[in-house]
Amino acid sequence: MIYLAEKFAKFIPTDKKGRYQVIEWVMFHMANQGPIQSQLFYFQRYAQEKIPLAIERYEKESLRIYGVLDQQIADKEFICGEYSIVDMAVYPWVALHDFQGLNIDEFANLNRWMATVAQRPAVAKGMKVPE
Repeated sequence: MIYLAEKFAKFIPTDKKGRYQVIEWVMFHMANQGPIQSQLFYFQRYAQEKIPLAIERYEKESLRIYGVLDQQIADKEFICGEYSIVDMAVYPWVALHDFQGLNIDEFANLNRWMATVAQRPAVAKGMKVPE
């Protein structure tokens, strides 16, 4: 995503501070949200043996990550201010919170952000794949 954003000069700021902030949050996603929620998917949906301790651990960590995101967007429309590749990377995982059995009602900022991102035509189209 970073490569494509830079190649086409879209969805990543051109100023150093903004660019590195987006990269920082993409790395946060890659190091935290992606792996943690992947593990939650596995233990909830695919593991032959359901291990309550593992499910609980990844549910709690997913909610902690949602709390970090909720704080980050408290005074911003998007994660880094303007819509960027970090919003693209994070949104699909948050959008699946119901499927993972995660209640995110307590995260008002995250819910506002989700509604805003969901209304983008390209996001709505992409979230229908596969139907």
